Amino acid sequence: MNTDPRLSMLVDMPAEVGTPPTTPAAQSYERAVQLYKSQNPGDAYPLFVATAQADPGHAGAWYHMGLMLFQDHKYKAARACLERVNQIKPDNPRILTNLGWYSHASDDTDAGLHYLKRAVSIGPDLALGWSNLSQIHIALSDLDAALRCAVRGLDLCSDCNPIHAMSLAFTHLFRGELLEGLGYYKARFRYKLQQFLAYAYPMWEGEKTGTLFLRAEQGIGDTVSTLRFLPEATRRADKTICFVNAELRTLVEDMRLPNTEVKALPSVLPAFADAWLPMMSLPMALKATMSNLPAFELPRYGKPAPHDGMNIGVVWAGSKDMDMTRWRDVPLAEILPLLSMEGTRWVSLQKGDGQPQITIEGVHGILEDISPVLIDMRETARAISSLDLVVTCCTSVAHLSAAMGKPTFVLRNRRSSDWRWGLGSRKGVPWYGDNVRIFERDYHEGWVDVVRRVREAILECQTKQKLQKAA
Repeated sequence: MNTDPRLSMLVDMPAEVGTPPTTPAAQSYERAVQLYKSQNPGDAYPLFVATAQADPGHAGAWYHMGLMLFQDHKYKAARACLERVNQIKPDNPRILTNLGWYSHASDDTDAGLHYLKRAVSIGPDLALGWSNLSQIHIALSDLDAALRCAVRGLDLCSDCNPIHAMSLAFTHLFRGELLEGLGYYKARFRYKLQQFLAYAYPMWEGEKTGTLFLRAEQGIGDTVSTLRFLPEATRRADKTICFVNAELRTLVEDMRLPNTEVKALPSVLPAFADAWLPMMSLPMALKATMSNLPAFELPRYGKPAPHDGMNIGVVWAGSKDMDMTRWRDVPLAEILPLLSMEGTRWVSLQKGDGQPQITIEGVHGILEDISPVLIDMRETARAISSLDLVVTCCTSVAHLSAAMGKPTFVLRNRRSSDWRWGLGSRKGVPWYGDNVRIFERDYHEGWVDVVRRVREAILECQTKQKLQKAA
């Protein structure tokens, strides 16, 4: 549940004023727009380029080029196109709104703040300008300003766009206002999970019930973060049917929840249930707040055996399909200085897209790769149990290690925020506890700066470990 509100307000760009509708540029643009709205929008891009080449002042062509580049994760090029639109049509609040978000996405949050402030000053009734500005303020750790902007955006919303409620939801969640945030977070169903709106079962509100159907709804890490609520939820039902990510099925089975059937997604929906709930809504149904969170009751798979030095697990990348991949992942090459630390043994918990970096960097000799045995999250939990510390970027392993109570160092880019970790570098986070330490990369830093602080923290842990053994 990282903050990543998607732009959904398109700038209305008809054929430019002063451009005769019969010119080649206008005809090319009209055809491009038709293709863009069809099932093959990729065919439109060359025509938008052709339009801009024939008529460099055609704002609509530059706008659509920027939009398509943004959708293809080419953020800097998208921003350049919107800069051109802004030159052609200056002080258009809708263009400034998009340009502000494109600037933030292209690693220039200060410019994003400038453009979005300008957008709402010129167009104070533009809801998306306020909602996007609220997310910029979160990125800049100004939660009071974020709340004011998010409320304004939702108040101005007249098109039922769920992005405004999502913006306010994230703002409350970052402020630690769990119930308020999850209340607005219901907008996620209209935003990305519309299939859930078609479920025929009544929505569960925490009452005693017969058959309760619970379903994971997002990534593995999101599901892990909600496992603390399963024991109480199952105690309030005669029978529970729990659908979780396939990688989590065996781990949840090992929780030995009473009268609970655990199934791996995708699965056929239950023929009957008295009530159902997506798992991210469990805290709301159970009336949980950040001050009364239940403890995680995850299975215990042993503990580190007595040994010299520290056994440290490491993860540097998550799925490449995630929107925030380029901000979240820490290239293995950046972590290499840690692997040579005296008195440490490093174990790779990395799977998936980042695993080939072990071969690329040639570190098989100094990094033990156990990926073949990590067939699911239960086996990953077993591996974590044997370690003294886990150093990881913001992935499902980070959530699992934190939920297990293992000392966990999370390396995080400030632009890739997750409300469960809070904001800024810190020791301890309310969602998981004091076993978690956050090392945040600020806007003007590189990973080398973060890794240096991690190295210092590991040295502190080694000193503490030696003192404990001496005692």
